[in-house]
Amino acid sequence: MNILGKAMVLPIVTYGPGDSHLDHTLDEHIVISEYLDSIQIFKETILKLAELHNNRTEKSANGSQQLA
Repeated sequence: MNILGKAMVLPIVTYGPGDSHLDHTLDEHIVISEYLDSIQIFKETILKLAELHNNRTEKSANGSQQLA
């Protein structure tokens, strides 16, 4: 994630359940309810990003048609 964002000069967002201070340690764990909540958040985020992308694509297509 850090390499991709830097290489492509893109902002990167990270999100997930659990305490990030425990990532990659012997004490790393997650609570199942947090895991299930994160799935819902990922789903809603992906749907919103798709909606924003589709709106942007439609505006670009309409702008191209108006210029022609």
